[in-house]
Amino acid sequence: KIAVLEAVIPRRADIRRDYQPPITVAYTDGQPKFERMAPTEVYRAVNTQHVVLQTDNLFYLCYNAAWFIADEPTGPWQVADQIPKEIYSIPADASAYNCTHVYVYDSDDDKVSTGYDSGYFNVYTSYSVVYGTGYYYYPYYYYPYYYGYPRSYGEAAWYNPKNGNFGVGQTVNGPYGGASRVAVYNPETGTYGRGRAVWDNDEIARQGIAYNPSTGTGVYTNRYANEDGAWGQSLIKRDDQWIATQSQRDGDSAQLDFKTSGGASGTVNREMNDGVMSGSGEITRGDQTVNTEMRRT
Repeated sequence: KIAVLEAVIPRRADIRRDYQPPITVAYTDGQPKFERMAPTEVYRAVNTQHVVLQTDNLFYLCYNAAWFIADEPTGPWQVADQIPKEIYSIPADASAYNCTHVYVYDSDDDKVSTGYDSGYFNVYTSYSVVYGTGYYYYPYYYYPYYYGYPRSYGEAAWYNPKNGNFGVGQTVNGPYGGASRVAVYNPETGTYGRGRAVWDNDEIARQGIAYNPSTGTGVYTNRYANEDGAWGQSLIKRDDQWIATQSQRDGDSAQLDFKTSGGASGTVNREMNDGVMSGSGEITRGDQTVNTEMRRT
């Protein structure tokens, strides 16, 4: 209930009438291209990174949870003191739907009272808090320009009443790659973890940590991979006991090195050749060394 209340309560602010947004609204190929957001008579400019709407021969810019108005699609922009009702009829499957959660309340000669609720950040309420509309908003692509919209379902939160776990994750994507992050927490044990990743068309880098204070165990890892190879580092630690690993792969060959707080260390090699997997390993502890070999078809 508290989360729902926080989501629907507007955040309000007063904006001076002479304030101008610190941006330049530009369009691919110089000319704006507007597409209708049916069934309304509101049109959105699709070849700019900003939210510019057109209705009744006027242009509206939604920027930083505030409305601005202009006679031309490039400005100059002035603080808007009223917004057409038609804009608030924009459906949820339209990319500018989140701007229907930005409001104008009142105005005088000096300032305009504005506000927004959590819907501006794609957080909505329906019996409970809902993250995203679930719709996919198609990007605009005009080489070499790409204007993509954040995935409305890219932010996710969850709760498991059986074990008390809850967490949140976020993902963004673009024409050349993307990034994501996630965080989880278990209030019963105090265990928490978080991870993040970035990628492009042929490589990915990941990082993650987790810690359980009830056992004093922590896990830390870094990973990278591309089309040709990969490498990684991991550390598992509990009090003064630990094991550290480092791995790398180059084509069909891979190697894993490890070391422990107990004095053990070793190397494991693996190679694929003509469909045959072969490997060897050496483990050392003190003055003892064990060698292993394997071959698998």
